[in-house]
Amino acid sequence: LSSRGYNVVNEYIDSDAFDYVEASNMIDKALQQVLSKEIGKIQVVYTYFKNTVTFEPKLEVLFPVEKGQGKLESKQEILFEPNADEILNTLIPMALKSTLYSLWMETKTSEQASRRLAMENATDNAEELKEKLVLQFNQARQAAITQEITEIVAGADSL
Repeated sequence: LSSRGYNVVNEYIDSDAFDYVEASNMIDKALQQVLSKEIGKIQVVYTYFKNTVTFEPKLEVLFPVEKGQGKLESKQEILFEPNADEILNTLIPMALKSTLYSLWMETKTSEQASRRLAMENATDNAEELKEKLVLQFNQARQAAITQEITEIVAGADSL
């Protein structure tokens, strides 16, 4: 992404140590950077799991959410308790953490499916190679037996 002109602030490679706590910490840091205007938005590049043999790289904007998403059509006044700001300050990070972890799990699913497919292909190739080698071995053995029989018959005829 850096070579294509994207400003990558953080990248995380160690996929085996990633869990919900790590996702939570990442979102907390990213939200602090957004609030302090160090970054303009939070984007995640992940692997979209289409099916067991198809995965697609995707770029998703987690924050800020576009205006109009989830807009209510009701004209009723809604009362929030304790208040709307406190609820949003709790709800937004919680939703972002869950979304990030969900995208992570989708990426991990794609990785595991890819590994399973690679192992299945390796097993199939090994079976095919084994069958070819057994056939070659049997042909060579049969040729050796035929050669020995021919030599024995030729030796008996010369007596």
